[in-house]
Amino acid sequence: SVMELKFLELLKSKGVSKPQIKILPGFLLGKLADNERSYNDDERVTEKCFENYDVTQLQCSTSRMATGEGVYVCPILVDNPKARMGNTIQETLRPFPLTHSACYTCRVTGMTCKSSP
Repeated sequence: SVMELKFLELLKSKGVSKPQIKILPGFLLGKLADNERSYNDDERVTEKCFENYDVTQLQCSTSRMATGEGVYVCPILVDNPKARMGNTIQETLRPFPLTHSACYTCRVTGMTCKSSP
C-alpha cells in the first residue's frame, strides 16, 4: 500500500538499513470501539468460517502469550480475563473456543502477530 511504502521510506531516511513494518487490521476493541464502533452481532467466528480453511493459520492454534498475570490465548486479548488459560504453558496445551469478537478479525483478515521471516 502507499502508506506502507511511505513508512518504509521514512525508516530508510532515518538510517534503518532493513526496515520492516506490519500494518495491523483494526480490532474493534477499546478506544477504537469507543471512537468508531464495536463488533456487530454477526461479526463472530462460526463453524462455516472454517470450511476449506486451515485453522493452523490462526496464531492461537500454535502459540500462547505468557505474562506476569498468567498465560493467555492471544496477545490481543491479554486484558480479557476470559482469554486467560492458566498459570503455566502446560495448562494451555488444549483448544480454546474462538468466541471472542477479535477472533473474527483474525479469521477474516488473516491477521497474525507473528513476525515475517
